[in-house]
Amino acid sequence: MGCCALCKSEADLIDSHLIPKSAYKHLRGLPKNGGGSPIRIDGGQGSASQSDLQITQYLLCRVCEDLFSKHGEKVIGRLWGTHSGFPLVNQLLACEVRGSHEGYSLHDHSVLDRKDVDGLIYFALSIFWRAHVWNWTGKTDPYKKALGSKYEQEIREFLLGLQSLGDMLLMLNVNTNAELNSFARLPQAYRKNGVTHHVFSLLGIEFSLFLGGSISPEQRSLMGKDKVLFATSDIAKTNVFNGLSQFVQTKISVKGKLKDKMPIRARSSSS
Repeated sequence: MGCCALCKSEADLIDSHLIPKSAYKHLRGLPKNGGGSPIRIDGGQGSASQSDLQITQYLLCRVCEDLFSKHGEKVIGRLWGTHSGFPLVNQLLACEVRGSHEGYSLHDHSVLDRKDVDGLIYFALSIFWRAHVWNWTGKTDPYKKALGSKYEQEIREFLLGLQSLGDMLLMLNVNTNAELNSFARLPQAYRKNGVTHHVFSLLGIEFSLFLGGSISPEQRSLMGKDKVLFATSDIAKTNVFNGLSQFVQTKISVKGKLKDKMPIRARSSSS
């Protein structure tokens, strides 16, 4: 028995996953290459290694666990990028381009299935919320309670169906490079040019959340009533990927058999 983090009721808690359990099989290497374990980059510990360890915690009651599954995880499980295909990027590339900038193309998502759009929003906010309330140990907390009490409560009530979205914007950047879909980035928050970015990535989709004053006037002019924007890009050519590559090469100590598989510059950071 324990207190469910979402509904606050006393109940038997489920061993909940931070990242959906169904995602892990798609994060493994290609079967033809041996299906190796996913590469886990731990920014808190400053390490990278191959690991099948799944991040779980007794967090939710059965009812709330089913809520997350029904409204978010089942939806994204039909849309994310796997070794056999990437339905969401195919759908977006068929949508009209509203504009392009620095390798990103913003798409008109009005023709997408409304249930899919709502499910992606629900899933993304559930991950940010989980990362916020998660009982991280040691130096592994990548998110550091970044939502604050105000937005944690607003998002919790949204996830329970008690209120609509508040003053927030969700941006989905969907990767067009099929060779770079099989990775996950845990939720993080960082400030750049006075703006707080909340971000995580999973199987070809980068989710970015902006709250309140961090939403720029330009973003407000582009966002509709659903408060979500969809873009596509080749992630290998974006500043985000280049920044992640530099971080791995300079800040991460590579462990185990992974040392023999990483580029020389990345390996040198572990010496």
